[in-house]
Amino acid sequence: MERFETAGIRSVRNAIFLSSFDASHPLAGALASRTLVAPPLFSDPPAKRPRAKTGTVEIGFVGNMAWWPNRQGLSWFFSNVFPQVGTNVHFNLFGHGTERYARGAARVTQHGPVDNLAEVWSRCDLMICPMLTGSGVSTKLAEAVYHGVPGLATSLATRGLPLTDDPCITVSDDAEDWIGHLTSPNVGAGKRISPTLSDQFAVHAHREAVQRFVRDVIREWS
Repeated sequence: MERFETAGIRSVRNAIFLSSFDASHPLAGALASRTLVAPPLFSDPPAKRPRAKTGTVEIGFVGNMAWWPNRQGLSWFFSNVFPQVGTNVHFNLFGHGTERYARGAARVTQHGPVDNLAEVWSRCDLMICPMLTGSGVSTKLAEAVYHGVPGLATSLATRGLPLTDDPCITVSDDAEDWIGHLTSPNVGAGKRISPTLSDQFAVHAHREAVQRFVRDVIREWS
């Protein structure tokens, strides 16, 4: 399988990678020509954020529960983190299969698939991404950042994404750190990721580079 994949990649003259991690993979060096890194990009209007408030903190997770890394990550969260946070934290699950996941769990709402993700970004004070295994790019984390939603994630979830230092993004693989963050008095206090970081996932920020890349490829083959 590895030889088959390598041969396929070597047949590609140009490639756009969705993360710097993928671009640095040894197989990427087999590419014969030019490469470009452009993260997952979005162009819809940024969602409205919840106003600063006291009381219940709404945290959320978006994912397809048919994908086993999502189930594994949530199992870790439910086993090691969620039981240790206060009753003021309410957990929202969005995505295919979440309507059947963690039934009967206190302080958890299973929304299932949603037609409009703006509902997710506008509802939640904080999105979690507890990925422990799997490959590829965490598109939902990138989309949450684009919409200004603070995040709590493992290092695997952030791998290869252009997430510069921002006080609204917490990255840790330690359950105690997650518990400490979710029990902090400042969590969910109407915060928003800085526009500078959010723009890293906006179409307009990468449009010229992608257009130039495609133009160069077309000229090479014309």
